[in-house]
Amino acid sequence: MILSVAFMLATGVAFAQTNNSSVTQSGTSNMSDVDQDGSLNTSVVNQSGLVSALSGELNDSYVKQDGSGNAADVKQAGDENVSDVIQTGDDNDATVDQGTGQAQMNIASSTQTGNDNTSIQKQRFDNNLATIVQTGDGNFADQDQNSGPNGSLGNTAFISQLGDDNFADQMQDGSSNNAYISQIGMDNDAYQTQVGNSNQAYAYQGESGNYSVQTQTGNSNYGLVYQNDSNPGGDNDASQIQTGNSNVATIDQGIGSPDTENSEAFQTQIGNSNNAYAAQNGDSNESRQRQEGNSNTSIHDQSGDDNYARSRQYGNSNASNIYQTGDMNQARTDQYGQTHVSNVTQMGNSNMSTVNQSN
Repeated sequence: MILSVAFMLATGVAFAQTNNSSVTQSGTSNMSDVDQDGSLNTSVVNQSGLVSALSGELNDSYVKQDGSGNAADVKQAGDENVSDVIQTGDDNDATVDQGTGQAQMNIASSTQTGNDNTSIQKQRFDNNLATIVQTGDGNFADQDQNSGPNGSLGNTAFISQLGDDNFADQMQDGSSNNAYISQIGMDNDAYQTQVGNSNQAYAYQGESGNYSVQTQTGNSNYGLVYQNDSNPGGDNDASQIQTGNSNVATIDQGIGSPDTENSEAFQTQIGNSNNAYAAQNGDSNESRQRQEGNSNTSIHDQSGDDNYARSRQYGNSNASNIYQTGDMNQARTDQYGQTHVSNVTQMGNSNMSTVNQSN
């Protein structure tokens, strides 16, 4: 059913001044409600599906725009998909595209308050949930989720941006993955990519200039990044790369006073059931952890300024722990083989440690 101006009232479309609204629906019992206040707003809703002979049933789309220059484009294919876009401010842009003709029960929500915000949501196949909340100016959020095969459990993606000029990007392919990004501040960047099943990635960013990348390939991996969520600072870098199953990676940059700035933490885990933890409190600290094998553990705890810690483990059931308190300390640990254990504690300034173990 193609709705023209004559049918707009039946679909709940209200508009003022020079707003444009186009709604196209194919199937039965679809709902669309567009409410626009202001000028130069544009809303396009297209709902259809090919799930069965009675395709395109019970899709629901709601678009509400207040201000000027807003644009919302919603396209849903399949049955029982839900989209909700609410924009308040100037020059906001939200695009939602859910599934092919076989997609069912996807839910996408985007709420933007402010100026020049952009929100993009894309979901394929069934049971996915995507949420974007933006408050401020110049924020950008992008979500891309795909679940399969047909009828499988979907993925969940959430982005919350409170501040200005933040960037968030999420991509998930598989089933039962969970991605979460929370940004409070300015000029923070967060990227999450998950391929597989039952992976979880969480990133919390405060202050300004923080950068976080989380990439997980496999099943049941867990990644967590905190950056200045509870103390001042900024301009910290965090990277987590996990390939395999049941790996756990945690980076905490800024866990107390004073501030934490210009610190870097890199974690790479290849294999199964590895665990890496890095905590940084202070300025210009660097932590590097690499584990290849199974059931390895690495802990880095840095408190002070200009400390360097590196752990590399190749094999199974190895443990490397480095604790640094003070300034300009350096610790390097390399372990090759099985069941090695290394504990390094540095207190004071300008200490150096090197550990090499193999069997």
